This record gives sequence, C-alpha cells and structure tokens, in this order.
Amino acid sequence: GVRGSWFGTNFQFTYRITFPDGTTGMVVFNGTSAGPESTRATPTGDSQPITGKATTIGANGQVVSVNDFTAAHKY
Repeated sequence: GVRGSWFGTNFQFTYRITFPDGTTGMVVFNGTSAGPESTRATPTGDSQPITGKATTIGANGQVVSVNDFTAAHKY
C-alpha cells in the first residue's frame, strides 16, 4: 500500500517494495506541485509540473538510490 500526506503544494508518499534478492525496502517520494487536485503521467497543455525526489531505502536503512522525477498537475 501507499501512505503519505499532501499539504498545500508539498507532499511525501511512501510505499513498500521487495528487491530482487527478496529483501524489503521502501520508496519515499518528496516533492512539490502546482496543486493537489489530480495528476497525470505526462505534462499536457492544461497541466503544470510536479517535481521532486524518489529515494529508495533498503532493509538496512541504507539509501539505495535517489532519483529526480517529474509528473504533471492537471487543473
């Protein structure tokens, strides 16, 4: 499942993952957007970008990867 919060234009969401070696980890999304109403995968003429970082954390608490992401906010 996914859990998280969205306050104004800032958000944080987490979800659990299983790595190929069978260990369990977590992905944390932190970002900002033009607003919280709805999102779509790619920007269009009626949307504004959502930007942030996706951090993958392993079972031992170590950061596995940090990646930038961009989605879109649809009005």
